[in-house]
Amino acid sequence: MAKFFQVIGRFDQTELTELLLTRYHDMNYVMSLPVGEFCELIVCAADKIQEEKIWQQWIAVLPFMYLKQLKFMPFRDFYDVLTGANIDRRPEKEIIQDILDAHGMKSLEDFKDGNI
Repeated sequence: MAKFFQVIGRFDQTELTELLLTRYHDMNYVMSLPVGEFCELIVCAADKIQEEKIWQQWIAVLPFMYLKQLKFMPFRDFYDVLTGANIDRRPEKEIIQDILDAHGMKSLEDFKDGNI
């Protein structure tokens, strides 16, 4: 339900209604859904709107990627960058520990001292 309130503020009501009508053709069906399902449907519709907008942005820069003016990026990577899905949300200490483990170090002091 929290995602519903995050999403609902990002989009114009008309845009969401238009998408729902395009998909279901009958708002009576949509309005008859239980509240939880209705909220999930709105979140799904908002996600589709966002994905379509990002797709259009990717299509717009695609010719520049083919001309090597921009580094090629698959759509899913482009989408993740724009939505922040590629951001590691783990606690800082856990991320640092993973980095230290990958380099065979015991502490940040090893890293600071140049013992890589």
